[in-house]
Formats: sequence, structure tokens, C-alpha cells
Amino acid sequence: MKPTLTLHRAYFFVVVWFTLWVGFFGFFRPEEILRALPWPIPPLHARFIGSFYLSATVFLTLSMIARTLLEVRTIVIMAFTWTGWLLGITFLHWETFDFSRPQPWFWVFAYITFPIAAAWLSWAGPARPEPDSSNALPSWAVHYLRFQGVLLVLLAAACFFAPSWVASIWPWKISTFLAQVYSGPTLAYGVAGLVLAAHKNWPETRIPALGTFVFAALALVGSCRHLALFTVGSPSKLVWFSVLSVIALGSAVLSILAFQSTRRSA
Repeated sequence: MKPTLTLHRAYFFVVVWFTLWVGFFGFFRPEEILRALPWPIPPLHARFIGSFYLSATVFLTLSMIARTLLEVRTIVIMAFTWTGWLLGITFLHWETFDFSRPQPWFWVFAYITFPIAAAWLSWAGPARPEPDSSNALPSWAVHYLRFQGVLLVLLAAACFFAPSWVASIWPWKISTFLAQVYSGPTLAYGVAGLVLAAHKNWPETRIPALGTFVFAALALVGSCRHLALFTVGSPSKLVWFSVLSVIALGSAVLSILAFQSTRRSA
């Protein structure tokens, strides 16, 4: 059986409840994060993770109402990258999980089943129709997405392979374990940027761009709520807010243009 748009929607519907649960407690109730995650983390970390998962909630919700497979093909690639990478990190840090609680069991079950389903949807599906030339991305958008993709992939690689070094330059206190956890969502955003730059069309860019804007905007808000935890005057603090601001602005522009293009072609 080949995956249809209906099966994609069913997958997004299942996963979105997990991302909403983690995102809600992470960002809005960080003191209760253990209700959603298998391990405790401080409030700033909880809000940062909440930003990731609330943006994923936006990705998945919009994908459920998408009208074509073209619009969601990057989303399933992101889902596979995100969940598959975190599955590997889960096995790498198995000793950190307290299996006397239900949350670790749900986490492990989710991060085994979600990447398997996403891989099937992404690579076993029917050929997706390509958009017409009127929906092609301009060259500046392609260059921006490629640059953002390379930057985030490199950051994800550093977080995973050199977590101690990343922890030493991070703008607030972070453990090597959390540095590796952050590499999963970061890699997914980076891969999305490279995929969108290669596919070069507005319909496929619309949902990832809006979701990425939500992540960057919420990460900025969460960071501002915990400014006291940042090292005053440190270069990493300046880089942190600058990069998030550029991603938020760039993603907002892409979102607006993508929605305009989609409306014209409707």
C-alpha cells in the first residue's frame, strides 16, 4: 500500500498531540516539565525545548489541512530526521531514563514508531507532482535557505560530536547531554533548509517557513524571560540573539511570500 495524503494526515494527527503536550508544558509551565519529559531540566531549557515542540505543532497542524503531498513532503523528512536522531540519543543515554515512571516508556515508544512511520511516508510514497514555474523560489530565497541549512546542520553536528565544547561556549549553563538532545531538532531544521533550497518551490516552503518562524520567535521570548541567566556582554549572547533574530525575520518574510504565492495560484 502506497502512502496517500490521508495517511499523511493520520500520522500528523497522532504526532501532533505529543508535540503539543511537550511544547505546552515546556514553554508555558516549565516547572511541570516532568509531566512531559523523561528527565528534569531548568526553566530556560524547558522553554527552549518548548519552542521546538510548539513549532513542530504548527508544522503538523498545517500539514493536516494541506491539500497536496507536495506541501508536506519536507515535513515528513523533518519528522524522520528529528525523531530518528533523538532515538539514537535515547539509546546513547539510556541510563538517564527512570523507567519507574510512565514518561520514559512513552518517549521510547514514540521515538521508535514515529521515525519508522515517517520513513515509510517519505520514501515509499508515490511520486510528488512538481510545481509550475510560477511557484519557483527566487534565487535569494534559495541562497538564504541553503545558508540557514548549512549553519544549522553544522551546529547540530557540533552539539552531537563535540558537546563539551558547545557547552563551554553556550550563552547559558548547559549539560553535554542537553547539547546532544538539542542536536536532533536543530538537525531537522537544517535538513529542511537544504531540502527546500534543492526543491525551490513556494508551496513546499510555506509550512516549514512558518513553523521555523514560530520556533525562533518563541525562543527569543523565552530567552528574554531569563536574561539573568545569560553572561552579560558575552559574544555568545550577542550571537544567540542575532542568529535567532535573523532566522525569525527570514522565516517571516518567506512565510508571507509563500502564502501570497499560494493564494495567487489557488
